[in-house]
Amino acid sequence: MGTLTIGSIVIFFLTPREPTLSLPLSHLASCIPTPAILPNEQDSAIKLSTRWVPTQRDDSSTSSGGQNDQEQPLESLKLLTRGGYLRQSSSGVYTLLPNGLKMVRKIESIIDEEMSRIGADRIDMPTLLPSTLWRKTGRFQVMGNELYSLKDRKASEFILAPTHEEEVTKLVSQEVDSWRSLPVRVYQITRKHRDEPRPRMGLLRTKEFVMKDLYTFDANLEDATKTYEDVTGAYRRIMDRIFGKGSWRVAEADSGAIGGSRSHEYHLEDAAGEDTLLSCGKCNYSANTERAASLPSSSKMPFDSSEVDVKLYGPRDPALQGMTLHCVIWPKQRELNHLKVIRNLPSDPEYRELISDREMRTKGLSGWDWKDRPEGPLVRFDKIKVLTDFECSSLDNEEMERAVTEAILEYASQGVNGEGMTSPSGSSSSQPSPSLSDLFPSQLPHHLENVALPLHLVDVREAEEGDVCPRCRHGELKKSKSIEVGHTFLLGTKYSEALGVGFAPSSQLPAKGKGKAREDQDGEGVAIQSRSKVGKGRLPFQMGCYGIGVTRILGTLAQRAAKEFEDSKGRAQPNKSGGSKVSGGFIWPRHLAPFRAVIIPCSPDTEEKKEACVRIEKALRRGRVVARSDPIVEEDGGEGAMQDDQEEGIRSEDIALDDRVEKSLGSRLTDADLIGYPIRLILGKNWDQTRKIEVHVRVRESDGRVGWKKELVDLEELT
Repeated sequence: MGTLTIGSIVIFFLTPREPTLSLPLSHLASCIPTPAILPNEQDSAIKLSTRWVPTQRDDSSTSSGGQNDQEQPLESLKLLTRGGYLRQSSSGVYTLLPNGLKMVRKIESIIDEEMSRIGADRIDMPTLLPSTLWRKTGRFQVMGNELYSLKDRKASEFILAPTHEEEVTKLVSQEVDSWRSLPVRVYQITRKHRDEPRPRMGLLRTKEFVMKDLYTFDANLEDATKTYEDVTGAYRRIMDRIFGKGSWRVAEADSGAIGGSRSHEYHLEDAAGEDTLLSCGKCNYSANTERAASLPSSSKMPFDSSEVDVKLYGPRDPALQGMTLHCVIWPKQRELNHLKVIRNLPSDPEYRELISDREMRTKGLSGWDWKDRPEGPLVRFDKIKVLTDFECSSLDNEEMERAVTEAILEYASQGVNGEGMTSPSGSSSSQPSPSLSDLFPSQLPHHLENVALPLHLVDVREAEEGDVCPRCRHGELKKSKSIEVGHTFLLGTKYSEALGVGFAPSSQLPAKGKGKAREDQDGEGVAIQSRSKVGKGRLPFQMGCYGIGVTRILGTLAQRAAKEFEDSKGRAQPNKSGGSKVSGGFIWPRHLAPFRAVIIPCSPDTEEKKEACVRIEKALRRGRVVARSDPIVEEDGGEGAMQDDQEEGIRSEDIALDDRVEKSLGSRLTDADLIGYPIRLILGKNWDQTRKIEVHVRVRESDGRVGWKKELVDLEELT
């Protein structure tokens, strides 16, 4: 067999012994069609006269984006509307216009590259999903009113998917039968839906949004953990490439309704953000306030029972007997973190806060039925477990027991018309109160001396600004508002077990962390693994899910770009009539801007100017203009952002020719600020008088702010 290569085409042919027809190579080459230009490639700059760019001179038509009347729309949302990036369709729903869509595609391209780098394949799942699997996992009930649900003409129930864990688990389980087919890494970039009660902040909180979600399937926890590290590495590169190194934070987070044992969020600090982070100034520790921890503060440690608060938790079903009462203790000077408390409580049956009869009555609620059940609510509990915050370790056992006893007696006693109380036994409150040994005799018997209180030190308080960092143990935690743009979850087997799906393991599959593979005792040759099976000898998938809010990234970039425009030097461009200034604009990262360069010829439109524009475009494509800015190149582009410009020039589809000569130069310069071109070449009055081109290149100055390097250049010198 032989091969013949022509361009990118390889032809394989046999070498037979018998004579064959021979054709000249030139004739063969002529039979191969010339490759066409790909749809996303341009052979010349994009003429704005042929492109729909509905810019606006003011923001009078900008709606509030679904915000309350008392809330003003974000300045960045006004600018996105004025710049022709988007239009609002309804509250929390937006249409992306060509400029906005082009930026979204550039963000998606970076994500695609990094997902491919870790071996993830892109798929496209439907947005309209049957509700069956969601009900099976329980998330239909958990999400409640935030889930869009509908019925078709056959009364079949569907949802508009806010996420796709159930659907992708079903998909993979239908195709993956054996451990040999693992791991699987698939992702999509698609529109999601969530019925937000208060859409606000433009693209930051919407009812419909574009999101990248990656789902991974592994055979065991060790492999799933390795996958988690691979994905978080990809996320770091994505964030660096989009926002720039050192400009974003990764924070420990709570898993919420999605679930899982490990979770991180990716944030950009911004006053418009709805999340609050606590971050250390001396190390890289950062966490959402729902998850943040801190070292105990000696100045806030209690020493008396009056200096602590106690809450009781247990199942509310009065039919359940033999339960363990959980008592949570924390300092009165601190706020209780309810999510941390939940993580320390049993989930089956569900434990909830127990409210005393007196408190129930003050809230207008019916309390315990003392008439039919005079024994009181405490009879359901025969054991006690005390969860004490680390900061309460200063409290001695006697004070601790006093605080717990008072809380239990309050819960177990009958309020009398909202005033006074009787003890659980029905005796007067003037009699000596029972001790914990009286209340829980089987666990704390009287005849045994020095029976220790079942005490467990846990972290249940809300970390605060000024607390000491739990990681480096020296730094002080600082609070900041931030926008979450990404989230990673190590799900474990939550969804695969709930849906009863998995894979057939092999007798030769090693039990990770256990040395050599061993055969299970059931005779099926299944490798021993420390997790449950899902039927037919199968093991549940170890899963992970990883999201990035694509349109939220656009909204976040707009927040930063608008602020940087206001902070930059030389941000105002005079219009043709002179004197007036632009009210706002964007300083986009070079590689994400709708266009990297614009050529603006002023009127009148002549053949000489047209020829000059063509030559300027060719210079941009060769990188000649960018090379002129080398000494003060920007650093906002992230990994490799400037490399393409300097070595290969700017692609034609990233060069705009603003040939809208019917508009004044000032009007087009106003649009230039809104579109955020990093490079501007103007054929204005200097061209008419001296045939010189005004070259404006955006640069990062020594003080960190963005400015403009401006110079007059001969066409011959430029090209």
